[in-house]
Amino acid sequence: MYPLSGLDQEQCRQRGYNYYMKTTQSKQSGLSLIELMATLGIAAIMMAMAVPSYRSFTQNNRMVAEFNTFTSALQLARSEAIRRNTNVTLCTSADGLACGTSARWDDGWIICVESDCGTEILRFGEALPAEYSLLSSTSFNSNRQVTFANDGTLANDDGRGAFTL
Repeated sequence: MYPLSGLDQEQCRQRGYNYYMKTTQSKQSGLSLIELMATLGIAAIMMAMAVPSYRSFTQNNRMVAEFNTFTSALQLARSEAIRRNTNVTLCTSADGLACGTSARWDDGWIICVESDCGTEILRFGEALPAEYSLLSSTSFNSNRQVTFANDGTLANDDGRGAFTL
């Protein structure tokens, strides 16, 4: 007879019951301390592996954002020179108000219409975070400015130069 049910082994098989199955099963409603500690240990190991790569990911994204900001400033200066049919200058500026001859590119920059660089500022860029530096080649570094002519070409010395972030 099947315990507590009054059925024999054959009747249990016909109904799909396991003859040897207990009729009173204990229902588990939580985790044991060992299972919880094992789960927390695995989660801690996974977090320890993920944090350094996340840090690198965010630093790379910040650098790309700074690069995109400066690239869009160059493109804006060129398009404004064509649109206004005059020279437009992108120059270093520590204060964001006027072109600076002693300022570095990573101290900040402004875009201004060359004829009135003191009052008509089209856009300014703030200083880069301390961990980044913006360097330029010698042609852009000597006068700390990039000037676009009214046809969109570079009006600087030889018309060539490079920036490195």
